[in-house]
Amino acid sequence: GLVLAVGAYYNDDNGNDAGCVRVYEYDNGLWQQIGTQINGHMSESEDELGTSISLNDEGTIMAIGSLWHSGVNYHGGYASVYRNNSGSWEQVGADIHGEDAENNSGSVSLNADGSILAVGAYGNSDNGVSSGKVKIFENNEDSWVQMGGDIIGEAAYNYSGVAISLSASGSIVFIGASGNDNGNGEDAGHVRAYEYLDPQQVNTLAQNTFSIFPNPSQGKFTISNTQNQLENGKLLIRNANGQRVFATEFTQFSDVNIDLSNYPSGVYILEISAQDSVCVQKIIID
Repeated sequence: GLVLAVGAYYNDDNGNDAGCVRVYEYDNGLWQQIGTQINGHMSESEDELGTSISLNDEGTIMAIGSLWHSGVNYHGGYASVYRNNSGSWEQVGADIHGEDAENNSGSVSLNADGSILAVGAYGNSDNGVSSGKVKIFENNEDSWVQMGGDIIGEAAYNYSGVAISLSASGSIVFIGASGNDNGNGEDAGHVRAYEYLDPQQVNTLAQNTFSIFPNPSQGKFTISNTQNQLENGKLLIRNANGQRVFATEFTQFSDVNIDLSNYPSGVYILEISAQDSVCVQKIIID
């Protein structure tokens, strides 16, 4: 906690509400500024840079969000990343812009080493007005390349992605949806966690043939490993929204009887992981 980033999104140094970010380091009882401040775009009124900020663990890499930026799309927003190079903040890769007008993209979170970035766009309307969306990016030779697919809010006015947080490894992201109407009331909100599965690992357990019977089912089925023994692993089942509905660990895999008859019909995803590999299969409940 020796490095602190401060956003002033109504700062007018570079235009009306352009915003700015300053970074400070604690040294001998004083907070000393690192480099010069980073300003919002002069050409954009109400850029409001610094609405969201995230530092890596060492305080050497910083992500900044400007949720009201209109340079590409009106209030589309954008995120940018900077690296401390000998006391100067240099941009890493290009700006990541919101896809459409009023996406309000720019909620940001970095993992521990700053190599993975999550960007939320709570105003995105892919699944209804302001349902929200989150994308995860990885730094590949100073270019931000998307990891996996988009994570979409479940309904209109969920504002999914208004707040996000990555785990230290960057493999798990927590997503807040402040407008979600759940069993606790209107706009009670919720937080969901999603885990990234490396495509190079998926289905590398294919030689350990798994059967799911019956599939489709009414919610009751058995998972069997018909060939090689599998040891020290985990079995997870998630619904289509990524929520975990069943989880167990095993030292030696044997038949597992599952009862999801109290869950709604639809598609569920089975993940069996062991020995640094993962098998993914689809389960259908009628």
